[in-house]
Amino acid sequence: MATTFYWNDTDIRDKAPQNTEIIISNIYRPLRKPVTRHKVEIPGRAGSWDFGGGVEMDFPVSVDIVITANDSAGVMSCAAAIEGELTGKGALKFSDRETVTYQAQTFSEITLTPEGAGNIARATIEFECDA
Repeated sequence: MATTFYWNDTDIRDKAPQNTEIIISNIYRPLRKPVTRHKVEIPGRAGSWDFGGGVEMDFPVSVDIVITANDSAGVMSCAAAIEGELTGKGALKFSDRETVTYQAQTFSEITLTPEGAGNIARATIEFECDA
């Protein structure tokens, strides 16, 4: 079974209208959350002093998708369904790590890149996840 993602407990592939398909081609996510660092350079002393930090930071997760349909109208219908689903903040999960839930939101645009005869398009969905 291919890896997919769930937005508010709904498999995004289930949002594809009839005669269209959403394929997840790549997922870019950190293995661990980034943390802050607090280093200070003190004049007259060699190197910098590390005062810790370790506070988790917000981080990006990107998902590359491919939309296939019978024609370009089907591709656009599927894209509209995805766009309508990914509004606001929600719970983001992936099928290969269902025990991990991210609180996420999309801020940047989702740009479709048509391929072939217009019945295939690629896009990258960028989520910003809370620490």
